[in-house]
Amino acid sequence: MRKYIALTLLVSTVAQAAPAEKYLIQSEKPLFENSEGKVLLGGLSDLVYAPTESSKEKRVFYSITDRGPNGKEKGDKKTPERAFLHPAYNPQILKFEFKNGEVKLIQSVGLKVKVTLKPEPILITGLPNVNPKVNPTGADETPMDAKGTVLKFDAIGLDPEGLALDEQKNFWVSEEYGPSLLKVNADGLVQKRFLPKGSSKERTGIEELPYFYAKRKLNRGFEALVFTPEKTLLVFLQSGVPDLDKNRAPVLEFDPIKEKTVGVYFYPLSKEGGKIGAATVGPDGRIWVLEQNGKTGKKAWQRVFAMDRTKASNVVHESLALESFKIPKDVKAIEKTEVLNLTEKGLQDFEKLEGMTTDKDGQVYIVNDNDFGVHDAEVGSKNYLFVIKKEESK
Repeated sequence: MRKYIALTLLVSTVAQAAPAEKYLIQSEKPLFENSEGKVLLGGLSDLVYAPTESSKEKRVFYSITDRGPNGKEKGDKKTPERAFLHPAYNPQILKFEFKNGEVKLIQSVGLKVKVTLKPEPILITGLPNVNPKVNPTGADETPMDAKGTVLKFDAIGLDPEGLALDEQKNFWVSEEYGPSLLKVNADGLVQKRFLPKGSSKERTGIEELPYFYAKRKLNRGFEALVFTPEKTLLVFLQSGVPDLDKNRAPVLEFDPIKEKTVGVYFYPLSKEGGKIGAATVGPDGRIWVLEQNGKTGKKAWQRVFAMDRTKASNVVHESLALESFKIPKDVKAIEKTEVLNLTEKGLQDFEKLEGMTTDKDGQVYIVNDNDFGVHDAEVGSKNYLFVIKKEESK
């Protein structure tokens, strides 16, 4: 009888775990507007806490949007097509303020780049770089407008997914097309774009990353980005590379001062169908990684793991030197330990959790990507900031 009572109490305690707090993110104006219409707040793809701009009364965060409102992929797998509902949309770096129980957008900066023969920087679009019918190697989807008319490819187009902020107030952005890593100043001007070696000639940038990244699965490029305590950047591919290992996602370590790749590791994806959605330095000082299966409701699987690279193999030299790089059989993967079950925190109705950060008090903050409200059902069609108290994590 005593054992039964103890077990009942334990189950009851777990079942009543406090849900995450949820706050609607508000914006008084559109993110983008032109003759084709307005694009409202959406597409949030990462979240970064800004400690030097925060105080006891408020928390300040930065986020970044992806390539803009788009339709579902159509056509065959080798040369797929996708509708871009606002082709001129300019991806934005966003600044939010969390104060008195409200989250408000207080600033937005569009990504831009300087090009030859243009006196002023031009706005970057979210259109793909490489036409699969011209160059099938490492190609992108064919962009269409809402009426089905083929659009021009854009060599400097970006699909941002990850964001980090350095001590000099520069932003670092990871994106899916190249995939590539970019250094961006506080005004949104791209300083440099780092690409995999052997990238398609249609892309513009510095080829500094390992060859195999150019063979990433379509629409599964760089997803998460975080500064380590040692001031290097860790860049996570969303999923495994088909030609290497679909069950382990490559993790790139990049030195932002030397502007060199200094590490390549492999992160074991969970068998439940985990895709990487975000990464941050957790309250315990370890790198935390958010995995999810892209489903909602009872089918949702959303976890956060603390990773440990101590015993993991670094194959940076081989991967940089060999165009035909293969993972050695004796490579040791990154170790990981579960620290949060997000479905138990009430986030199961949100298909895409794509931003995660922590503050100085150890609270965890997460945002959802609502796809600009194009695909999601009513519950997931808005943007929320979720807050998980420190004592609620393992």
